[in-house]
Amino acid sequence: MADSSSNQTPNKEHNYRQYHPYQQFDVPIQNLYNLPTSPEFLFHEESLNSRRSWGENLQYYTGSGYLSGAVLGAIKGSVEGLRQAEPSDSLKLRVNRVLNSGGQVGRRFGNSLGVLGLIFAGMESGLIYLRDSDDLLNTVAAGLGTG
Repeated sequence: MADSSSNQTPNKEHNYRQYHPYQQFDVPIQNLYNLPTSPEFLFHEESLNSRRSWGENLQYYTGSGYLSGAVLGAIKGSVEGLRQAEPSDSLKLRVNRVLNSGGQVGRRFGNSLGVLGLIFAGMESGLIYLRDSDDLLNTVAAGLGTG
């Protein structure tokens, strides 16, 4: 550990090296951010597939379906809440009505589209596994099977 040939400080009695716990980490800053540019795989067979795994597919379709359904439902519910507002309502009641109807319709639409995305992703991944090919036919069949 102690290298007497480097970083010596002259002392009258003894030659001691100053303690520097981070000496082994003394690398240029450019090497810290030298990240790989291609994906890393544990097995070579995994690198041959240029598609998402079934779990990533499931999360992607379910999450994007829920998010888009929630946004569209919130917009539709907010418009319904604005239309249902009565002239005698105060501003606080109008805002409450818009937020409640937007949240209610947004949850309903988000859950519906999320479940459709879940079914679609499951069917598409199952068809890819059964047919052992990733092509347009799997996507069309999964879409038809989903409804």
